[in-house]
Amino acid sequence: AVVSTQSTGVCFHSLCSSSNVSMALLEILRVLKPGGKMYFIEHVMTKRKYSKYWVVQMNYALQLSAWDCHIGDFRSQIERAGFSKLNISELELSFRGARMFGPMWCLSPHIYGYAVK
Repeated sequence: AVVSTQSTGVCFHSLCSSSNVSMALLEILRVLKPGGKMYFIEHVMTKRKYSKYWVVQMNYALQLSAWDCHIGDFRSQIERAGFSKLNISELELSFRGARMFGPMWCLSPHIYGYAVK
C-alpha cells in the first residue's frame, strides 16, 4: 500500500505543461496526507470571445517555445479531481496597472487558491 506522506503540494504554472492533467492531479492527491493542501496558480482560458481565438492559435506557439505550455480549463479539472475542499479565486494580470492587450490577453486570466485532500 502506498503511504501518503506529503502535507503540502505546490502547482505554479505547471498543469499547463502536463500531457495528462487529470493524472497529474490524481498523483498529487495520492501523495498528500489526509487534510494536506495543494496550493496553485495557473493561467486559464480567457472568457473574452475574440481572445479565445488567439489562444487556440497561440497554444501551438506556446508548446514550441514555452516548455510545452498549453492553456486550458484547469479550474474545472481541479474541481473534478476529487479534493474534499476547494478555494479558487480568479485574477486578471496587468502590467504596471495597465490591462494586457492584443494577443497577450490570453495570458492574463489566472486562477489561484488551494485544494484540500
